[in-house]
Amino acid sequence: MKKYLVCLALGLLVSSVASASKLPVIPEILDATALKAVEPCGDFYQFACGSWIDRTVIPSDRSSIYHQSSGLSDKTDLVLHDILFAYSKGDFRVKATYAKLLGDQYASCMSRSATAEKSKAILDAELAEIGGVADSAAFAERLAALHIMGSGGLFGFASGVDPNDSKRMIAIAAAGGMSLPDKDYYLKTDTKSLEVIAKFETYVADLFVLNGMARPAATQASSTIFEIEKFLATKALPLDERYDPAKTNHPIKRTDFVALAPAFDWNAYFGALGLKDVTELNVSEPDFYRNLSDVFSKWKLEDLKTYLKWNLLNRAAMSASPESEALAFGFWNRYLNGQKVPRAKSKDCTDRIESSLGYALAEAYVSKIESAAIKKRVEAMILQIKAAFAADLDRLSHGEGAWMDEATAKAAVEKLSLLGQKVGAPDR
Repeated sequence: MKKYLVCLALGLLVSSVASASKLPVIPEILDATALKAVEPCGDFYQFACGSWIDRTVIPSDRSSIYHQSSGLSDKTDLVLHDILFAYSKGDFRVKATYAKLLGDQYASCMSRSATAEKSKAILDAELAEIGGVADSAAFAERLAALHIMGSGGLFGFASGVDPNDSKRMIAIAAAGGMSLPDKDYYLKTDTKSLEVIAKFETYVADLFVLNGMARPAATQASSTIFEIEKFLATKALPLDERYDPAKTNHPIKRTDFVALAPAFDWNAYFGALGLKDVTELNVSEPDFYRNLSDVFSKWKLEDLKTYLKWNLLNRAAMSASPESEALAFGFWNRYLNGQKVPRAKSKDCTDRIESSLGYALAEAYVSKIESAAIKKRVEAMILQIKAAFAADLDRLSHGEGAWMDEATAKAAVEKLSLLGQKVGAPDR
């Protein structure tokens, strides 16, 4: 497995000059050998991080570790686990709005092997709902149901801060529908990329077989699903361009958005989401949606229903049964990310709930550690930093050797006054 270790530069910069400033050197970061072997001006990253990288072993239940955050994260997870375990046993002494919900989800996660039969019945019922889709409206409604569950499928749709007005939320339509991490996984043809594709198709087929499909049909279904996802990948922006705000900010009226992909029943989709009255969206990739209608002409409804079933099965795989969990772990965690063994169930369930109910769990954590004093101290520190920054602006615009003009200084002070601060947890 390729070793993937990240060393955060800011803290390491402090550590690397520790001896010169009479600060203690952290032995896990630097040692005499590293200092002699590498000149900081020749390769600063190796100078600062090399010794730690060379001797650090990634735990078998992780795919990566981080020098300055993994230890703190592990300690935090222990506190979170204790909170969740107590909630699951009906102990609600740590006050939190959603304590019972958190406890129920933890208990459900911990007992998922014992409840596999019930999970299978729920999954079969959802698969039957997809199987009963007979027209475009029903297809759109089923896709909306999957999106509500947190499943993928065809495109991405969510709410987010309006990039043109940070005081409001807006519906955001993004490219999506691809299971693999990036479009390049579908398009590259080198040996390793072809191996990933083959492994992916095998995983898809195995999941279908596990859920009752004959192997020949499952193999065909897997091939079709890959082709649908590959088509979507060809229409999506490259990864680097998705981080360019100028290329992903396209406010649009609902009527104009619907016109981008008229073959999809948007009215049924929005209705199923409870968004019948939405009038405006922000579309991150308009060209992706201009090509979305082609999906409905290139593939039959039965193929698209199979594609929806795949998204549901993949979404449920890590919880539905021990067998599906093993398949999912084998492909996503072990093969793609290098994690050798699953996390202990208690750690895994804590991770899952932190991922799905993070803000609810954060409220409980803040209550547990009695953070009011810490929050007050940090907020005072931020106010001092703001005051120092304002004083610097005044000096740069009015002091000796001032070089900043009045208009620029005024704009900077105004921007400073608008700067919010979020410490610990929100008050509501």
